[in-house]
Amino acid sequence: MHIVDSERVKEELRHGRRTGRVHGAYLLEGPQGTGKRATALWFARLLLCRGDADDPCEACPDCTRSQSRDGVSQHADLMIIEPDGAEILVGQIREMQSRLG
Repeated sequence: MHIVDSERVKEELRHGRRTGRVHGAYLLEGPQGTGKRATALWFARLLLCRGDADDPCEACPDCTRSQSRDGVSQHADLMIIEPDGAEILVGQIREMQSRLG
């Protein structure tokens, strides 16, 4: 999905959650500063949220733990990986695999 109108993209993601048709992976693309990271984090938090609203409730334990603090989530099911420079490095993927295993 190309991030131009983040509300339109969010509505598509909300629809997936409402209908139980969430895909296994999403690719958010667009120029720097268009909200890709914020939208991805919002969607991850929406999926983790125990509420049934169209946005993270911000009150349940999963919402509280999934809030990003300096790029780090306290939620066991949410890992934030940032590119090191222009790309994600093999070492970052290996660390993720290790934590998942």
